[in-house]
Amino acid sequence: MGFSSEKILISQIGLTDRDQKFVRNIFRLSAHQLNKFRFDEQGELEEAQIVLINADEAESIAQWRTNQFRNKTAQGIFIGSGLETRATSPLLSRPIVLKKFVQTINQAAQNLPQNLRESLQVLVVDDSMPIRRFLNLRLPHLCESPMDMAFAETGEQAVELAAENQFDMVFLDIVLPGIDGYQVCRQIKSMAPAFVVMLTSNTSPFDRIRGNMAGCDAYLTKPPTDSQLSEVFERMVNHARKVV
Repeated sequence: MGFSSEKILISQIGLTDRDQKFVRNIFRLSAHQLNKFRFDEQGELEEAQIVLINADEAESIAQWRTNQFRNKTAQGIFIGSGLETRATSPLLSRPIVLKKFVQTINQAAQNLPQNLRESLQVLVVDDSMPIRRFLNLRLPHLCESPMDMAFAETGEQAVELAAENQFDMVFLDIVLPGIDGYQVCRQIKSMAPAFVVMLTSNTSPFDRIRGNMAGCDAYLTKPPTDSQLSEVFERMVNHARKVV
């Protein structure tokens, strides 16, 4: 997969001073959630990958439509107060809510051509510290693309992270504190087309059937070998090409 090492540039058209200040504060206070983005309110529109547009100004909407002819890959996000009457999406209503803003920005990034996206986003979900450490050490050496990794010890933590971030790949233990891996897989799949690899110590065919029914894309017994991990990375690349 072709991932750029540059941060995704976000610019704006016609946002009020209050909106711009609020967005700057979001980036300052939620740097860990938005670390793959860079907001520049004065950024060149022809270079921006995501553009925030004031939906309450006809001039701003017209400028965005003109920009689309020059920058066909940019993703637009409309921000306004009377959004229920507008068909264009995605939309953010004022006042802007942090969680919704983060979700919308991440979704826009998912819609970018893959050569404009940043590093591969990987989530590891396992309550075993040795397994988390093992995957943290091995995975970056088995993939050609830069990789950002996140970790969760419970199913609830995994679902919360998946709601706030768009992961390309999820390594998911079946037996977890709280909700199990099958439930986590279903919830993650309902939010985004992530490639889910189920991890288990049990080689029962019944577990594989349950994993397939939950929507998982691959199934590995612990601890996986380098060749097995390399194989699922290749399968994930093929999966992503079909999704995009």
